[in-house]
Amino acid sequence: MVSAEPGSKLQLFEQTSQYRHWRFTPETLETLRAANNKQGVDRVLHALREEAHMDDQSSRISEATTNLLSPFEELQLINHYLQMIVRTITALAR
Repeated sequence: MVSAEPGSKLQLFEQTSQYRHWRFTPETLETLRAANNKQGVDRVLHALREEAHMDDQSSRISEATTNLLSPFEELQLINHYLQMIVRTITALAR
């Protein structure tokens, strides 16, 4: 990490809540992605189980579980759409 001189912009930024609460290491981001993915998968499975119980269609659960995204796949989708956004903005700016 770069050492900041007293009173520098970097030192001031390091004292902000944005720096304290919104700076993550790659490992922390990976852990957060995995936890959020698990929570999302659990919610989807819970809803499918409730729906299958009401409709007596347990086959939908096994079908849906094979189509759930992993944290890595979610990140690939995010990166894909970020690239599309950049291309669209670049094209519109011309």
